[in-house]
Amino acid sequence: MIEENNPQVRESVVKIRVLSEEERIRDMCERREKSRRDEESHMRWARQEGWQEGRQEGRQEGRQEGRQEGKHEIAMKMLQKGYSIADISDLIDIPAGDIARLRQ
Repeated sequence: MIEENNPQVRESVVKIRVLSEEERIRDMCERREKSRRDEESHMRWARQEGWQEGRQEGRQEGRQEGRQEGKHEIAMKMLQKGYSIADISDLIDIPAGDIARLRQ
């Protein structure tokens, strides 16, 4: 072969092989870095989604608790005015047991 007989050709072939290997390694590194950035971006998106869902659930729970507290306040006022537990339960949709506990 030509590369065996000519030192310049042999040296050029070695350089080409080294450069090819460096390019392959560089390509692997770039793909690995892209994968890491994609994963990081996905995790950031997932955290944001989770935060928004948690915030929405918290608001819904807060509203529900507020409504329940409002109903209990109305039930207490109705008890003070002499309404029966059964009437209060029917009018504001609270279980009779809860109203009985409010009375105590």
